Amino acid sequence: MTSAEAFTNFNLQGTYAFSGTGWGGQAPLASIGLLIFDGKENVTGLTLQNVSGNRFGERNFLDLSVKGTYKVNPNGTGTTLPAEGTDPEMLFAIVRIDPHGDIRIAQEFSFVVRALEPVTGSLITANATRLPDKGTFTNASLSGTYIGAAVGRGGQTPGAGFGVVTYDGNGQFSESNISNVQAGSFSDRAFVAGSDQGVYTVNANGTGTVAGGGVVFVITRAEVVNGVKRALEYAFILRNLVPTTGSHFTGITKRLSD
Repeated sequence: MTSAEAFTNFNLQGTYAFSGTGWGGQAPLASIGLLIFDGKENVTGLTLQNVSGNRFGERNFLDLSVKGTYKVNPNGTGTTLPAEGTDPEMLFAIVRIDPHGDIRIAQEFSFVVRALEPVTGSLITANATRLPDKGTFTNASLSGTYIGAAVGRGGQTPGAGFGVVTYDGNGQFSESNISNVQAGSFSDRAFVAGSDQGVYTVNANGTGTVAGGGVVFVITRAEVVNGVKRALEYAFILRNLVPTTGSHFTGITKRLSD
């Protein structure tokens, strides 16, 4: 697309996976989901939001459906409208557009939701990336070694860490990790190593869980290998707060090259 060519609704079509963050609210908020644009004017999808519960330290996942219309402006910005309303539900901007066969299709866009999230009072911003049209998601979509980076928000002290995760392509994983956490006093820090293993599940839409549902994810980048959409990257949310600090961890995990 040259600078002289205007964007239209046609440039935004296919399935896009997103991860979002809540800002300025009373408690941490994180979201993941899928948005499906038809290249004409309709958008559908789902949002999984992890928000604070009724009691201190409690967390809930909200499973929300998306249905409405969208409009892409000539400059690549645009809005979505909910099916029952007229106010902009979401303002977005296309940030990357690449060839897709004989046409050019948006591969990435960023967005901000108009209304504050009602449970936490957070303003939600997010980034969305396009998934391949061909292929299927199965447990084989996670295969090989992945490196994850996570950051905790909203706790009594900051926290961050890395994990090296190996997926066998059949539903089993093993992980070694290291975290930067509070030590003996408020200002003291320590690197703490850990490990985990267990089962994972990849759903047909590219969402899934790890470690018995303790981690919820959506595949955000993928390549098609032998008919399977193999994950190159996924965004994840820990279901619960870290007990020692009250932090809510989210992050991005990327596949190492073979």
